[in-house]
Amino acid sequence: MNVRNSRFFVLACTLVLGAGVAHAAAPDDNYQSRIQRGDIPASVGSDSAESPMGRLEARKATLGGSVSPEARGLVLKEAARIQSKKAPTVGGAWTSIGPTNITRFQNGVNKAKDNSGRMRTILPDPRPQKADTVYLLTSGGGLWKTTNFSASQPKWVPKTDGIYATAGGSAAFGRTPDVIYIGSGDPFDLGVGGIIYKSTDGGDTWSAPVGLPGVSEVLDVKVDTSVGSTTANDIVLVGTDVGLYRSTDGGATFTYVSVDPGFEAYLAGFDYFPEDWSLFKSSTGWLLSRAYWTVCPNCYEFTVVYYSTNQGASWDYIQDLGDLGYNFNTGRTTLTGGGPGNSIVYALSSEYDGSNQRDIYKSTDGGQNFTALGVNAKVPTNPNIFNPDVNLMHGQAWYNQMILSDPADASGNTLYAGGNYSSAVSRDGGNTWTLLTNWLGSLSAYQGGGPGTNYNLPYAHADFHAAAVSLAGKSPRIFFGNDGGIFYSDDAGKSFSDNANQGLVTTLIYSLSVGPVHSDNTLIGLQDNGTLFRVNKGTFTGSIGGDGFGTGWSQANDDISMGSLYFLDIRRWKSNPPSNQAKYDRLLNTSNLAGGGPGFPWYKDSYFVTPITTPTPVADPTGHVFFTNTQHYALKTSDGGDSWSAVWTSPASNIVIRSASHTLGVAPDSLDHIGLAGSGGRVIFTHNGGTSWSIVNVTSSLGSWPGFNTTVGIATNHNILYVGNQF
Repeated sequence: MNVRNSRFFVLACTLVLGAGVAHAAAPDDNYQSRIQRGDIPASVGSDSAESPMGRLEARKATLGGSVSPEARGLVLKEAARIQSKKAPTVGGAWTSIGPTNITRFQNGVNKAKDNSGRMRTILPDPRPQKADTVYLLTSGGGLWKTTNFSASQPKWVPKTDGIYATAGGSAAFGRTPDVIYIGSGDPFDLGVGGIIYKSTDGGDTWSAPVGLPGVSEVLDVKVDTSVGSTTANDIVLVGTDVGLYRSTDGGATFTYVSVDPGFEAYLAGFDYFPEDWSLFKSSTGWLLSRAYWTVCPNCYEFTVVYYSTNQGASWDYIQDLGDLGYNFNTGRTTLTGGGPGNSIVYALSSEYDGSNQRDIYKSTDGGQNFTALGVNAKVPTNPNIFNPDVNLMHGQAWYNQMILSDPADASGNTLYAGGNYSSAVSRDGGNTWTLLTNWLGSLSAYQGGGPGTNYNLPYAHADFHAAAVSLAGKSPRIFFGNDGGIFYSDDAGKSFSDNANQGLVTTLIYSLSVGPVHSDNTLIGLQDNGTLFRVNKGTFTGSIGGDGFGTGWSQANDDISMGSLYFLDIRRWKSNPPSNQAKYDRLLNTSNLAGGGPGFPWYKDSYFVTPITTPTPVADPTGHVFFTNTQHYALKTSDGGDSWSAVWTSPASNIVIRSASHTLGVAPDSLDHIGLAGSGGRVIFTHNGGTSWSIVNVTSSLGSWPGFNTTVGIATNHNILYVGNQF
């Protein structure tokens, strides 16, 4: 096709999937993840090796490591328009199909358990007359509320679908539980955030959005209600990825607070910037856990704990000479506390590189002096193969941090903590520990727990982020939140229930495919909840474990379904509908998908996120053609995955297909017409099935096009290419 005579209809889709940091460099269209295949060795032959850092880096690769101020401005403008109800309904009426209930998970084991999406904040109503009212802020589904939590299947209602606040950062009650503050911007999914909302009626209506300048992620929200009379304005403290914001008028306006001006200015000269991760009010005043991070966020974070005696107006660093002072030995740190007047403070810390758990620290003077508890060397009363010691966070301590002092214990000695595989409790101030939950539940060696395994622990999904205790009911109720949703105990941690996940539509979906025989057959790939299958309007059930990325389903028939994990790891099922992961073919082992020959060039060239493209039944009457891609190769199978060939190979090392979930498009009526979303504004396409290819630079053609192509579609007349952009 002559490029000069072709017509391009370019759709600039501002998808809010990624955000950088205010101090980062301009977006880099050639950004490459620093996570390589060798960094996740367990991903070879296992689907239990999900990597939060890999997901984060994949998002950054899609966005070029940053989001422009212009893009963030568009989001704020759209947020105001949505809330004013001026946004038109697109495509008529829509009905949610969930997942509202995930009835089974598979991750080397096969268990009937309920899961939902990742939790950020759990807010149980503290009033006895409303003991069954609970709010959940989720990473991708916004704020949810139930008034019958104790029911066998609570009725959950979404409270933020009408405003731009579905990317949950943090939330807090105000002076009364009817007042709720929400900060948008999840720290692990890179949604454009930094927007504050307030409700005074339990989430039924919301204030106009207040944007915090330069903020992409809201990491913590806390409210000081100790100001004068009951009608005084709340003081709202918001920890963000660029520092601390403070409101003295109940969230109507916010001012940036320079916590440590001289030190901030000094470190800025070395490309270190403040990230305010955790706030806690102790007997001393407000405590702030601040990490100074490099321009490679989550690479190195050095934590200093500050305190304020004037409700956050000014701050000083604690004089403690240990790891939480100016020693720069600890990384991301979460604070909690209890005891008389909140005099006891605990701090759960990672190593400064975010890799491993460093320790849990304890203060008995409101956070002025801390003592290391040495928990990594402690052996729990019930050790197992996943936690032979109390190193709960293992190799992803920057990600899964949960710690909570139990308010039901007036002494402050009962402490809950959670990491990736397990949660645990100490009832003597951190001296001894007992594991409470396991990410795979109870296991024996026969069930997949390994030699010598025989323990009985309740199931709670992996990767803990939030916790709360309610004292409003007849007995204390413990809540844990993680990548799999909400889990709770009514018997002091002896057992945990997962049924409250039913009805929550909060999972983070990468891709979706629909079965052709019955339109309700649905296959979806999810963040840390695997690849799920839904049949005949039923609930979703686990099909493949780990992270689920691409999905594919033969559209001409019901022959084949596919799901992918990391680095070209595609699984295939030949007996639809898919159900048991043990029966999937792992194509890296059963075909030449890795590239064939001794070099395995395709596998070594692959991205963390593995896309799958399925042609229409008109284009592929066999139902056996699928596509995927790496950086420098577009791959095709014509026999359902038994063998693969490269239909496009990059002519130069700097011409690559970008890292995204839908970077390869096929015309709806012919396999001859294929488009690739390339870097640097390039669109790569063929009209003869790959015999020859052309490249056009959309940025050069339009002038104002910012690059970052993520999606390509080809019209039926083959002369029109649709290009999706993300910036």
